[in-house]
Amino acid sequence: MTELKSLSSDLLFQKQKDLKLYSEEDVKNKLLLPLLNQLGYSSEHNMRFENPIRVQVGRKKIVVRSDIEILVDNKVAIVIDVKAPDVTLSESDLLQASSYAKLVDTPPALYSFATNGHDLLGINNIDGTNVNSIPDLASLIADLQGQIRPFTDIELKEVKSTLITIMATDDLYQVIRQCKKIIENKALIRSDQSFKEMTKIMLVKMNEERRARNKGLSNRFSTQWLSISASKNSCSELDSFKELFKEAVSTYKGIYRRNDPGILINDNQSL
Repeated sequence: MTELKSLSSDLLFQKQKDLKLYSEEDVKNKLLLPLLNQLGYSSEHNMRFENPIRVQVGRKKIVVRSDIEILVDNKVAIVIDVKAPDVTLSESDLLQASSYAKLVDTPPALYSFATNGHDLLGINNIDGTNVNSIPDLASLIADLQGQIRPFTDIELKEVKSTLITIMATDDLYQVIRQCKKIIENKALIRSDQSFKEMTKIMLVKMNEERRARNKGLSNRFSTQWLSISASKNSCSELDSFKELFKEAVSTYKGIYRRNDPGILINDNQSL
């Protein structure tokens, strides 16, 4: 049997044509694990399955599980999220795998991958670059040298925020109601304008998440960043947030009229 140096989408697609894959378990057991064994990884010695990771989701604490973890010297080096063969892979699948990789160990896992058995998405969790294939064991050990560093508390909070999901429509209703109450009662903004104010805040959030993901930069939608920015620039947190809003409006032109007054909230506490 030819020794593999890496596992790519092309190889996965070539191998899966000879197999009947109907489920996520088929992808993992019939296709992925035999190929990982050829790369030098062993289920008995350096692989772990369904490892529990505790996270806060909305108002509930739940446990998520990473499908496959590859360890080197008892530290997680690769996290692989496995999908069913009929699932179309997206960036959100890779983002989920990357979140697991950053939370599962300290230092974080170097690589994250998502696969449905014929496509493969990968990322280097340290520098944010895309990775096209899973390396063999020897190559992974070489890659680990000098690559790993711990994440800061702010970075870890950003990672955890990617896993926070509102689980039910009732929860969503409660969040909207609480936000409107703050905007109307504390920020003293009229009820007919409060929801529009919420959309402006959400526009900043969306712009920051896409900016961080697409450009490999830090997400500035956090109280920590606003506090640091305010101190650095001798201004208020609200002033720093208004600058983020201007950037978001510049990125997504045409959402608001030219004469729109911008952020109406006028105190840091309400923001």
